[in-house]
Amino acid sequence: MKSQLIRETSMIGADDVHHSTDERRVLNDFITPHESNAPYLIDYVAKHKNDLNDIPWHIPASVPKEEVPQRVVDGIVERLVYSSMKPHNLQFVYNDSSNNQNFNNNLTFNIMDIDNPYEWFPEARKLKRKFIMHVGPTNSGKTYHALQRLENCSKGYFAGPLRLLAREVYDKFQSKGIRCNLVTGEEVIVDVDESGNKAGVTSGTIEMLSLTENYDVIVVDEIQMIGDQFRGSAWTNAILGARAKEIHLCGEASAVPLIKRLVAMTDDELEINEYNRLSKLVVDDETAKMNDLRKGDCIVCFSKTSILDMKLQIEQQTNLRCAVIYGALPPETRAQEAQRFNDGYYDIVVASDAIGMGLNLKINRVIFTTTQKFNGRQNVSLSPSNVKQIGGRAGRYGMGDSVGHISAISEDELVNVTKGIESPIEFIDRAVLWPPDDLWVRYYSMFTKDTDALTMYRKFETDLSKLYRSTRKMKRDFKVESLDEKKVMSEFLHREKLKKNFNIADQLRCISAPTTLTTNPNQPLKVVLNYILKEFIQNIIKRTKKSLFDFDAVPFYLLSTENLINSGTSRNKVLSKRNSPLIEAEPIPAGIKNKILEKLEKEELEHFRSRKSYVKRLNPIEDRLMKLEQFHKMLSSYMWLSYRFPQNFIDIESAMKLKELAEFKISEMLGNLRSTSTMNSRRFKTFSKH
Repeated sequence: MKSQLIRETSMIGADDVHHSTDERRVLNDFITPHESNAPYLIDYVAKHKNDLNDIPWHIPASVPKEEVPQRVVDGIVERLVYSSMKPHNLQFVYNDSSNNQNFNNNLTFNIMDIDNPYEWFPEARKLKRKFIMHVGPTNSGKTYHALQRLENCSKGYFAGPLRLLAREVYDKFQSKGIRCNLVTGEEVIVDVDESGNKAGVTSGTIEMLSLTENYDVIVVDEIQMIGDQFRGSAWTNAILGARAKEIHLCGEASAVPLIKRLVAMTDDELEINEYNRLSKLVVDDETAKMNDLRKGDCIVCFSKTSILDMKLQIEQQTNLRCAVIYGALPPETRAQEAQRFNDGYYDIVVASDAIGMGLNLKINRVIFTTTQKFNGRQNVSLSPSNVKQIGGRAGRYGMGDSVGHISAISEDELVNVTKGIESPIEFIDRAVLWPPDDLWVRYYSMFTKDTDALTMYRKFETDLSKLYRSTRKMKRDFKVESLDEKKVMSEFLHREKLKKNFNIADQLRCISAPTTLTTNPNQPLKVVLNYILKEFIQNIIKRTKKSLFDFDAVPFYLLSTENLINSGTSRNKVLSKRNSPLIEAEPIPAGIKNKILEKLEKEELEHFRSRKSYVKRLNPIEDRLMKLEQFHKMLSSYMWLSYRFPQNFIDIESAMKLKELAEFKISEMLGNLRSTSTMNSRRFKTFSKH
């Protein structure tokens, strides 16, 4: 169609153009171009190519001036193609059974072309990019070489998998006198000089990498995450859509064949650099014993309760002090625990697989308590890649002769670890992808007004399932990211009836937000935090302006140390004698007390009953620790939203101070665990006594 339009335009001479047509009307036609006026619009672009500021479209300031005319022509063609594919009245008749188009999954995949996602990023396709892969095991220096190139560019971006890694690179650059910005979901630090110029280099998380900006150099770390079912799309989109002359990919060799195929699709250049481990890594012949533990050991467990109980057991039976690191801890607390371990304040670190990336730890020996991990549904064996990633943390950063040792607490687990370390590379077969928000907005326009995101996701999921069944013999290089996490949030919006006047673009942003939502019935503060999240969403829908202190349900009492069990609890035995004991298992701020009690009377909150029995198995400090972790997540959600909706969530400085106070209290609770006597060795695998 585009070539046809250009041919038609070339036939229009200067004398043939309707000069009497009012320019204002021509500009208005840009809003809804169609085949009858497209030639005149393109002619207008050609005549005014040096001054297209009056076009009623948003052209990003980052687009070079010489590219603006082509961008406008592309926009005209795109609108024509889209309007021919989507009948004007389709959105009003979606639920009409006579409209067969809605039940044809071709309608879905005309927009969401999941087999050719490189076409989602036309601007990147106009560039000739060079990819440089740095592959090798842990402690091989691969990321170091890529960062050296980033240091010397005019405009670049480090894209890490974690806030901790982004912060580490930011601090490293700043300490070298290299100006650098920090951009993560919850924190933005802009380095501005005296003249108001922003630093050209940015360190951030992979999800914050802009696919509309032009860069000289981009460094993407942990490229093997491209196969992760929940986050892999961020890496895939970076490879397909990043606009940079030079893109460095750091990670495991398992991603090499897949990256070769992706780069071939985009017709870019690829260079591969391989690195060897800088220190020796050995698997011990003997299992580790309690009386054999020594300074520099890292004991790996895969649940929070087993980590905390292991810490208690070691500190009560030896003279060794333990740091703890696990996923539910705030990143800042994890970094603090790691620093105290590296500085010698702690002798041993008890950790989950959270140590696998993002933390520099002076570990001499990694000891596995198990090679099984709960994946949310069942216990599964660690993959060889997981074993290598975790075990490879041994022998790093100045530990004696830098020989790393790996062991386990039982013979069976030691055999499993040995097999994992010695196994050949398992190559990643498919890249995980997720369509960008602009495609979802276009897809959403096919539905009736006030359709919620959950309905849209269900339609997409149904069509995707049909497509996979009908093409099951087809070999694919891509697979769609799991919808599970997105459906948790979209189901919450549906359940709470939060869809009226809720812009779909805003819905998509909120669905991507880090929240405290979970399917775990024993999550502390679940009811309160869900209520707060609902208030956050309503604040966006109503376009009101609030600080954190304007939300009545926020449990600020958690930052107090007066009473670790029932501080802040609201009771009303006159109103609810039967249910008041349940309230004691879940403190409720006074601001929402009556609403919660009314729901209890209707038996709508079964959560309290399971939570009550669960709380009995916890000591008060452990229970407060869990509540503080959830409180910190809620604060992180507020800060994340404040950067996307700055007009609705204000006073971020106070939220930041509360977040820092929560981190201090969490560290305080971890320290207080040493003085408690509650420990249940049945909750975890432990060392043999001899």
